[in-house]
Amino acid sequence: MAFSGVNEVGERGARGPTLAKKGEKFIDLPYVVKGMDVSFSGMLSFIEAMTIEKLKNNECTPADLCYSLQETVFAMLVEITERAMAHYDSKDVLIVGGVGCNERLQEMMRIMCSERGGRLFATDDRYCIDNGAMIAYTGLPAQLLTIHFSFLYNMYILEGKELEFYMKKLQRKKGKGAVA
Repeated sequence: MAFSGVNEVGERGARGPTLAKKGEKFIDLPYVVKGMDVSFSGMLSFIEAMTIEKLKNNECTPADLCYSLQETVFAMLVEITERAMAHYDSKDVLIVGGVGCNERLQEMMRIMCSERGGRLFATDDRYCIDNGAMIAYTGLPAQLLTIHFSFLYNMYILEGKELEFYMKKLQRKKGKGAVA
């Protein structure tokens, strides 16, 4: 029944962001961020438990639920992105993936980036909808590490803290396969 309270009234998925724009009342939802990890399970359980009752009692609308869910999830994503930027001493963010099409997420990320003196780069919908480009790019640094530690490929250079991160990851991976 995940998110079914909203689904039962016909709003979910790609229609959710459209409906969220009509939301007027923010409903507090569980907000779980630990380091770079987020947890959505408590949020969805909370929505499942309270949705039917709140809708029946006219305490909220499906639009309010979509708005609240979107704002809460995006705030969590912006928080961990900002933490990653601080960790890697980065100022810029490239946003991709299906949710990268969402204008509200782009707006929230753009605000956070500008407050840090950085920039947001949002790919157009052609690259947001198909995750193939995102998956391929994500695998590139790991693949490059197995070839060379500093390698120029399509203007991408693995260096500094990012290089250290992947080197440590490789060392841990090699350590797991070692026989004592």
